[in-house]
Amino acid sequence: MQKLKAFLINNRFLIVMDDPSDVYYWDGLLRVLADTSTGSRMIWITRKMSLPPNLKTRSDPYPLRLEADEESWGLFTYALNKIVRRCGGLPLLIVKLAEALSQKDATIEEWSRALQQLCHDQEKVWSNTLCRIYKDLSLYMRRCLFSLTLFFHDSDIPIRMLITLWVAEDLVQTEGKNEALEDLAQRCLNLLIAKGMVQVTKKLLNGNVKIIRLPDALTQYWLISKAQQATALGDHIYRRSELFPGNDMIRRPVNHLDRDDL
Repeated sequence: MQKLKAFLINNRFLIVMDDPSDVYYWDGLLRVLADTSTGSRMIWITRKMSLPPNLKTRSDPYPLRLEADEESWGLFTYALNKIVRRCGGLPLLIVKLAEALSQKDATIEEWSRALQQLCHDQEKVWSNTLCRIYKDLSLYMRRCLFSLTLFFHDSDIPIRMLITLWVAEDLVQTEGKNEALEDLAQRCLNLLIAKGMVQVTKKLLNGNVKIIRLPDALTQYWLISKAQQATALGDHIYRRSELFPGNDMIRRPVNHLDRDDL
């Protein structure tokens, strides 16, 4: 306690104690750090309505009021939204999560176990999905899919920028067909959307896709399975090194967004 006092006594600090179990220990801490001339403060958060008689404070307790119905619903939906997003938009997982939580007691332990099971099922579902993708897609389409992991997590990706990037990075190939690379990149993207590997977040007035993003669940799975990312992108880098021997640096184009991209 004295070492803590010596460390904090001449510094400005803010200590927040969240429902401490040992009240007498914190009472001693208050006595040691009672000097607030430096502007320091200590906040004690507790679920108990009454304070211990030996706990001396310089201000009256501030009781938090109960939430109104609209505020309660807003807080609940905020927390629930983060849980549902972990399903990655998969209807099967969403229904399974709802069934699991409805059959469990509303306790932290029961719901935590249900969410852990969801993570396990989620990884299994996406693992099976990626295996099917590898069997159905050509190599260049796999490269395009895995290149999306280079974007920041949960970021919106403009289609115009993405197609330009795919073409500039030589990720798409015509395979002998008389087809523009931009058209081939658009067709590749449409197929990934149809297979549910990317989510459409914004469309143009004519119905064309404008902005996409990766599903949260898919991004989390790829972050765990970095080996698959390295393999897919590594093949592309290896092929580029064969085409340009002696040049180990893979130059990446600068992405420029104009007003039409946003």
